[in-house]
Amino acid sequence: MRHLTAYIIATISMLCMSCAEGDNGPSVACSYDIVCLGSQTAEHGSVFSMYLPDSDREIVYTESRAVIDTSVVKVGDRLMLGYVPEGKPYESGRVTVQGYTPIHNSPLMVSSVGVE
Repeated sequence: MRHLTAYIIATISMLCMSCAEGDNGPSVACSYDIVCLGSQTAEHGSVFSMYLPDSDREIVYTESRAVIDTSVVKVGDRLMLGYVPEGKPYESGRVTVQGYTPIHNSPLMVSSVGVE
C-alpha cells in the first residue's frame, strides 16, 4: 500500500510541475498526504490530522476556510489533500489547501490463487 501511495504522490507531483507555463512568479512546493477530516465549520474552517509512518505523534493542520464539500467527504473520513504548509513541513500548523480527493475504502480482497 505504501508503494502505491508513493507512486500516486510522485505521479501527481510530476503532473503538477509539468503544467507550469512561463514566469508566473515564485513557485511554492505543494505537499500531498492522506489525512483525516477532523472537523469543519464556517467560523473555524477545516481541521485535518495525520500520523507519519512509524510515529505516534499526531500532526494537525488547520485551514481558516471551510474548503471540503462535506456532502462528498464526511467528518472522520480520509482524503488525499494537496496543501502548502505555512510553517515547517510535517509540523502542526496552518496550511493553504490547493485541492483534495476522497479515498474510497473497501474491504481487503482475498486472492483466489493463494500464497506459496
